[in-house]
Amino acid sequence: MTIKRYFIFIYLMIIFIFSIACGGITINIDQPGGETLLPEPNANQEVLPPSEETSPGSVAEEPPSAEPNTDQENLPNLSDLATAWEAGTLDLADIPDITDLLENEWAEAVILPAVLPEIPVNILPTDITGIAIGNLFNRDFVLSWYDYGGRASGSSKNLGERVNPNDGKCEFCFYTLPTNKSPQDVIDIVMTDFKTTLYYFTDGTVSVGNPIDADKVQSPQPFTLPPGKYPHDIVGIGSTCNHPLNDAVVYAWYKDGTVSSGTYLALDAYRKPYAYILPAGKTIELIDSIAIACSDDHVYAWYWDGTVSSGMSNDLGMYREPAPFTTPDKSLLPEIPPLGGSDIGF
Repeated sequence: MTIKRYFIFIYLMIIFIFSIACGGITINIDQPGGETLLPEPNANQEVLPPSEETSPGSVAEEPPSAEPNTDQENLPNLSDLATAWEAGTLDLADIPDITDLLENEWAEAVILPAVLPEIPVNILPTDITGIAIGNLFNRDFVLSWYDYGGRASGSSKNLGERVNPNDGKCEFCFYTLPTNKSPQDVIDIVMTDFKTTLYYFTDGTVSVGNPIDADKVQSPQPFTLPPGKYPHDIVGIGSTCNHPLNDAVVYAWYKDGTVSSGTYLALDAYRKPYAYILPAGKTIELIDSIAIACSDDHVYAWYWDGTVSSGMSNDLGMYREPAPFTTPDKSLLPEIPPLGGSDIGF
């Protein structure tokens, strides 16, 4: 009986092995729960990390967008710095050079023209389009614009002391005017803070922009004058500083020896024309441009003969008699003065 069982066992094993070899029996090896085990990958097969695996027919999910880095500090702009200055939380020692800050602020979104203005070898007082005085951190600075299309920054006695178009370092030492306007159409240029700039034109319009772009904020709009006055009667325009544009007091001086004050759109809204006098030896025909200092409201007048005086709206030489001033010249390229004090020059 034992031998018989042995032969039966051998016989069944032979049949079993033969059936497998012929494919007659299929074997499924299942995990508990019926989940089929996948074959182990070979050494050459790339395996995706679990987070990147996708099932057939499914769409891979986009990785989540990076959250903004709230810890990264934004570079301060001049508006933020000015606010901090007014609040008394800004230390000027932290500002290495306001000239660079100003230039960067004005040049925002400015596109360099295909052809830059050609800088004359000598820039004369007769080439001046307008002069204005701006203010930042309670410091005045003098800006000047020229008929060839360039501009400079300095003091009342040295118009190119800080930014000189001849030194080759100022990428944006030019300015652009509204369509169909030329430097010869400009009566005078006015600043009400460190950026807002008014351009008055002989056709009786005024645009609002910055020192580089004359109509960046507002295209030319008509302005009004006192009765009997016309744009060509104006010899100079100045404005109080550090006020919102609509609150700035704008003064206009006329060929008949009178001056009025008002808003930037109505030049006699506050005070009707009253008389003004000039320093000894000066005539109204010599007036080149007029500007008002932000720090002390002194009125500065530049003349065609290359001199500048300071005074009040009704007396242009009350504080300082005329003294020579220099325009940006290739032979006059002084070092930028250290930070601190006023840049007016008197």
